[in-house]
Amino acid sequence: MKAFIGVFTCFLFCVFQVSSQEVVLDFEFAQKSKMLTKEVFSISNQVTKDWALFIKEKKAIQAYLFDTNFKQKVHFSFDSEKRKKYNEAVGTKISGDQYSLVFSTANRNKFCVFTVDFATKTQLVREFKVDLPKEAPIKTINYQNKIYFLSSNSDDELIIRELTDNDELKLIKRHALDLQKGQQINDLDKFGLDDWASKGENFITEIANTVPNSIELASERTKVYREDDQLFFTFDSRKSEATGMLVINLTDFSIQEKAFAYPKGKVSNFKRKNSYYVDGTLFQIASSNLEMCLTIKSMNDSVLQTFRYHKNHPIAIRNSIITQEGLTAVPWVTTRTFDETSKFLRKISSANVGVSAYKIGGLFHLTVGGSKEISQSMPMMVGGVGSVGGVGGVGGVPMVVGTLGSVAITLNPVGASYTAYSSSKSTYFRTSLDANYEHVAEASGNNIFEKIKAYGKLKKYCTNEDVFYHNENLLYGYLNMKEGHYKLVKF
Repeated sequence: MKAFIGVFTCFLFCVFQVSSQEVVLDFEFAQKSKMLTKEVFSISNQVTKDWALFIKEKKAIQAYLFDTNFKQKVHFSFDSEKRKKYNEAVGTKISGDQYSLVFSTANRNKFCVFTVDFATKTQLVREFKVDLPKEAPIKTINYQNKIYFLSSNSDDELIIRELTDNDELKLIKRHALDLQKGQQINDLDKFGLDDWASKGENFITEIANTVPNSIELASERTKVYREDDQLFFTFDSRKSEATGMLVINLTDFSIQEKAFAYPKGKVSNFKRKNSYYVDGTLFQIASSNLEMCLTIKSMNDSVLQTFRYHKNHPIAIRNSIITQEGLTAVPWVTTRTFDETSKFLRKISSANVGVSAYKIGGLFHLTVGGSKEISQSMPMMVGGVGSVGGVGGVGGVPMVVGTLGSVAITLNPVGASYTAYSSSKSTYFRTSLDANYEHVAEASGNNIFEKIKAYGKLKKYCTNEDVFYHNENLLYGYLNMKEGHYKLVKF
């Protein structure tokens, strides 16, 4: 009886915690029918700290502009104009009261700018072409309300251009990359940059490393991280001897090239290797079916800490049981747990290994494991049915998730992290390290995403969920279709 009372009390405490979050915005929006699917997206102003929200129902779009305290400044409605051939959202741009979404065709030679002017309460769609012969598009970058295009060529140059208000790409800088030992920008096995150049930004996984991330995202081999005014591109290859890194300063667009040697196996060669950047630190994981090594390095490639485990020994830094999520050998069973190091290494040695980390309260919280690609009958959309709305990004970078017409907008790394974390298909364990990278033997408890999931489960008629950063606050937004309300909650 006492045990039951204790569990029940704990349950009530958890419910009270998640239900007592601060609601920073709650307003009624116009809708023709509660039964019609809504589409939501938003844009964060890095300079003024304003926040624009758009709610679409069929062709009608409700446009709202809020100040930094979420007090409504402007509201108007208009009918959208579809441009079906522009099926990829590449970024956002703000000029005064004009908030723009930039789209492109699949081959990146034609672009469309969808602009909402909150001063005149009008909207405009502009189209333009870009001809960059013998260059491969790499990534679009948002910084201080501007949008920059990164591309590369066969001469190992990295080219940076800015999209002007006249819809022209203005050359900002060209960088001749000084790759060592004959490395080429189009040779992933030597430095990890070939797919970056040939496949473009669809190949690059954007990571928000201030929140938990699933092993699915962390195990990607080409990633980009944003920290203040710098971008960190990391490249990991099974055949390479080191993690490659490019650091781009967004104020003067200077570039640093770095390489971080992988740890060597003591029993056998490591074939599975990856890395993860956070807070000036690079975490590297290397594994085989016989042993694994977790190494932590500074930005000058010096080793700060190393954890190494053989298959016949327990993993001493584990703060959780080893968990396998996703499809298992047992029908209808999607989660299994076990303790054996040998079983853990066997599973991740045939998978894409990864380590993810985020820092909170002076501690690094890590997830270590591997992820296998699993065929699905239909692609997973960020946010699921009805789409997700919201703009966020660490350090005020505007990132959009949502839809416009039939175009999917998926530029929010925080929202992508939340969705991937909620549908993990991997084998992993969790641990915590202090500021000196020493193991902290304590349970991590529920992380912020798990708290948000618990909060959302308590809300009825909750749709169009999104998680994003705005003005350095982590926010959870959703529609209540029955009440006709949009709500924004701070976590």
